[in-house]
Amino acid sequence: SGLQRQNAMMKKVIFGVFALLALSRCDNSSDKLVPNLPNQTVNEKIRDIVDPRIDILFVVDNSGSMSTHQRNLSTNINLFVDEIKNLSFLDYRIGVTTSTHYFDSRNVSPGENGNLIGIPNYVDKKTPNGDVILRDRLMVGTRSYTHEYFLDPVMNGLSPAAQAGANAGFFRRDAYLAVIFITDAEDQGPTTAQGLFDFLVNLKGGRKDKVLSYGAIIPTNSTRNCDRDDGGVTPRKLEEFIGLTKGIYFDLCDQDYGLKLAGIAKNLASRVAGEILLSRIPKVETIRITFGSQTIPSHPRHGWIYNPRTNSISFGEDLELQPEPPGTEIDIFFEPANPF
Repeated sequence: SGLQRQNAMMKKVIFGVFALLALSRCDNSSDKLVPNLPNQTVNEKIRDIVDPRIDILFVVDNSGSMSTHQRNLSTNINLFVDEIKNLSFLDYRIGVTTSTHYFDSRNVSPGENGNLIGIPNYVDKKTPNGDVILRDRLMVGTRSYTHEYFLDPVMNGLSPAAQAGANAGFFRRDAYLAVIFITDAEDQGPTTAQGLFDFLVNLKGGRKDKVLSYGAIIPTNSTRNCDRDDGGVTPRKLEEFIGLTKGIYFDLCDQDYGLKLAGIAKNLASRVAGEILLSRIPKVETIRITFGSQTIPSHPRHGWIYNPRTNSISFGEDLELQPEPPGTEIDIFFEPANPF
């Protein structure tokens, strides 16, 4: 009986071993029922569309001392426009108003209180003979006004009432805004530089980078023999406003006026389209950028470069593109470095 009990115990042990082996084989086979997921490397192509827009407002002093300066501006405006056209994908609108501003309820004419001159009230890349039209509009004429205003016409011309009325169609909330002052005087209105800046930033939904400004003025530290209007008052308020927007200005009597005007155009074009933030971090080797039928090369001066610090694309200063049909956009294609 002892031997029988020993044999029975051996059978239980052997059975238990086979049972464990069977369970083990079942576990292994159940693993095989779970599909092996491939590496999550997705050849997804991201397409970022670049459609840089800018609304440019010239505020031209039309007081009695400005005849020669207006003519100089009008003669050289083609250099300004040509520089903007170098970046063919810029969607620009250019309007003109004057330094005339009334604080009463009288009826105002085009060019007064920030109202834009001309019909339609702006020139864009699709305007036939736009350069000629703009050249004529900048000759705003001269009248013997006692005071010159620059900040108040901007605020009034971009007010909701003006946007719905005389200046309808010019202002675009999603576009950059550049204000360019042309004067030999200081602003004499009640609006402060900070007040106008805050007003414009609010129009742009809090985007300070969307507000730009420039000037052809007689700076406080000018060394040119350039006569100031208003008894020699320096344009500190205009300088303050331009400083708030990180803009630039030059002397109204500079001998290389045309080149300086072109320099303003190059600066605003580079700020609007010079750095394009990408929606995802790319595999740099997969980046491909086109403008219509043209492929833009990877080149620091004649094409584009990628900045990993800001995850952005910058275009070189010497990038030149052939004209494409109106509405053509910059397309940026790439594979994301992280597909998730």
